[in-house]
Amino acid sequence: MSSPTPKIVAYDGDCPFCVGTTDLLVRAGLLEEQGRRPFQDFEGEDADRLWAAGIRNEIVVLGPEELRQGSDGILWLLRDGWARPLADVLSLPVLRSLTREAYRLVSYNRRAISLPRPRGIACACDPVDRPSYQLAFALLATGVALISWAGLAAWVAPGPSGRWFLGSFLAGGIGWLLVAVLAYRALPERRLRFLPQLAMALLRGALTTGIVGLIARVVFGAWGPVPWLLAFGGGAWVLARSLGRRARYLKLEGRWAWGWAPVWLPVAAVSLWLAT
Repeated sequence: MSSPTPKIVAYDGDCPFCVGTTDLLVRAGLLEEQGRRPFQDFEGEDADRLWAAGIRNEIVVLGPEELRQGSDGILWLLRDGWARPLADVLSLPVLRSLTREAYRLVSYNRRAISLPRPRGIACACDPVDRPSYQLAFALLATGVALISWAGLAAWVAPGPSGRWFLGSFLAGGIGWLLVAVLAYRALPERRLRFLPQLAMALLRGALTTGIVGLIARVVFGAWGPVPWLLAFGGGAWVLARSLGRRARYLKLEGRWAWGWAPVWLPVAAVSLWLAT
């Protein structure tokens, strides 16, 4: 059997998520260290070829005579190693389409999943706006955040858990919806990029609230004022810090980093009051 043809994975070197993905491929033995190269290191005709192939939107895998983008390129690479059976399964018609869509959902929102390093971006590698993927990601991240937040409230709160779950879900959901509507009206040129960032900040805050809440419940043995302050104070701090970094990345005014609080807190208070 002939040995696999060497391939090179070209990726966005300003994207921590992309760097981490190639690190994982190297550690898993699916890619040689010299088999990966950030797009920023390519010059001339090679760089032009990658740009034409859509490197700003999807990873590109280069072979001696051809190149493949996105999930198709990843599956092409996986066939050279021990993950070939997995690649064959994911290449089946229906699964191939699902894999491609899932990859693009992540790829077009990679700036929201993992912000570039503070040093700034070395090339104009931001993905183009794709409303369907950006809005789908915003809704997905928001849904996960609201379910985790509401689940914690239902678990720790006194009284009927169903009403607490519903109230907490409405508190976060209506608050997020109001901020999203404001962003949609006030940021016509950047709203598609802000909404995934807002959703990701909410998700980080909600997951922090859940993790700290679980730890506090174990440590203190019962839910009370101190665990409550630790959980929800920690979640609010992470939410505000994350949204602040994302607002600066998008070059938005400071009010987009903290302006959610006057909208969110009254809605949260009213929703929780109605739930009880």
